[in-house]
Amino acid sequence: MPERAAASTALGIRLSGPPTYAGRVADEPWLNGAAPDQQPADLVRGLTLYRRAMVMLAALMVLIILLNGHA
Repeated sequence: MPERAAASTALGIRLSGPPTYAGRVADEPWLNGAAPDQQPADLVRGLTLYRRAMVMLAALMVLIILLNGHA
């Protein structure tokens, strides 16, 4: 759940919240509860954020490999 909390904060939207199971509302908090609900455009923003994070992770892995002398 920490990754969803970070994403909701980075995107400025609220996520998750109380789900309904078998007709009962579970007592689970919203992530970034004071922020507005997500909109369709936030999906594109979220995917962009994810892609950037993956590119940065790949670059970091390459840098670590190069610094350790394994190529």
